[in-house]
Amino acid sequence: MKKNNIPGFVELAPVVLTLILGLSSVATAANYDATYDLFCNDCIDWQDIGAFTDEWLGDCNLVNNWCGGADFSEDGKVDFVDFGLLGQYWWSGFLDEPEDVNWLDVMSSENLQNWQQPAKLDEFVGVHPRYLLTAADVTALKSKIASAGTYQDIWLNVVKPKADNLKSQNPPSKYWDEDDMRDAGQGIPYMALAYLLTEDSNYLDGANHWMTTICGYPEWDGDRSLGAAQCLWGVSLQQR
Repeated sequence: MKKNNIPGFVELAPVVLTLILGLSSVATAANYDATYDLFCNDCIDWQDIGAFTDEWLGDCNLVNNWCGGADFSEDGKVDFVDFGLLGQYWWSGFLDEPEDVNWLDVMSSENLQNWQQPAKLDEFVGVHPRYLLTAADVTALKSKIASAGTYQDIWLNVVKPKADNLKSQNPPSKYWDEDDMRDAGQGIPYMALAYLLTEDSNYLDGANHWMTTICGYPEWDGDRSLGAAQCLWGVSLQQR
């Protein structure tokens, strides 16, 4: 991996979204809210996931009806804020709860096999970083953490100390334990962000070490929990 390639995971976003939603707890029929029924079939299901990912990272406004309704927060972008809102109503509208979802079935489902990248994401191809942050965002953040204020406080009291602590450690090793795997996945982005803001290769080496180590585990808490989703998220942010 090149040191200037700490990308996001635009290509993997639909997979991550589908995996995490498949692992989430289900809502009840009484929780149904038509606001989140993008496919308009009186329930929140995989067809709504397809409609949602088609608008992922879209520029939203009143003219396009907030990206066809996918920008639930109406903040101008379809992102994880909206994903969190959609997740609260997952599988609502049904009279019966769904059978337990096996992520291997989800990953091989027809929805994923037929998924095509929306044209609006073409501008991000080959651009790094590109998902949670752009190069312009990184430049702006470097300036903000150099001056007294909220950003500098977060950098000095949260992000940097966390990254400094993690870069010299091994990731949690209990691959069968959900809490350990959630910690493993959550640790990588701290080091990746610290590298982007400082260009200190020690942070990059630490992030790579965590990524390659956890990718060598035989499983992430059975590959079907929030621990597994967190590992997938952390690795996807770090790898190309």
